Amino acid sequence: MHGACRSSVPFVSGTGGYAAYRIPAVVRTPAGTLLAFAEGRVHGTGDAGAVDIVLRRSADGGCNWGPRRWSRPGTGTPGAIRRPWSTRAAVTWSW
Repeated sequence: MHGACRSSVPFVSGTGGYAAYRIPAVVRTPAGTLLAFAEGRVHGTGDAGAVDIVLRRSADGGCNWGPRRWSRPGTGTPGAIRRPWSTRAAVTWSW
């Protein structure tokens, strides 16, 4: 992390319209941007109910996180992938 940043929490339960966030995944792009994915659980931590994949970005090594920029409704557990030879990152999910 950069400078005086000591901790980083991209997802906080009870915010952003979700009762809980679970199973985070983070990938760093070649430009240094961090992409954080997680399950956004609308009604609680249980497996039943509305579960979305959500994304937040950080341009400063995780010290600050931008707003939620993407969500995939009704999906499952996220996984983030970046191939070393590629400039792209991808997210996969399983249910």
